[in-house]
Amino acid sequence: MPITMANIGETVTIRKITGRDEVRQHLAELGFVVDGAVTIVSKIAGNLILQVKDSRIALDESMTNRILVLCQELAQIKMRFSDAQLAIFCSLVILR
Repeated sequence: MPITMANIGETVTIRKITGRDEVRQHLAELGFVVDGAVTIVSKIAGNLILQVKDSRIALDESMTNRILVLCQELAQIKMRFSDAQLAIFCSLVILR
């Protein structure tokens, strides 16, 4: 899910960063790397202030939509189940 869907105060794990190579490189230089932890500090109209390591960084909506994350709760659930079990669960949730 895009990081914009995470809640304030939630810590998420980066799974993928989309966009051109230059954009991905810029985000990596700011500390946004795959498997890195990010905490949502504030949200205003799609723009986010994010805690990355010891820094707070403000990103606009166009940049935050490029950062795809996995919430910590889902990460904990994923550790308990196989990929096949999670696929079935996700398909049931979507069908609701």
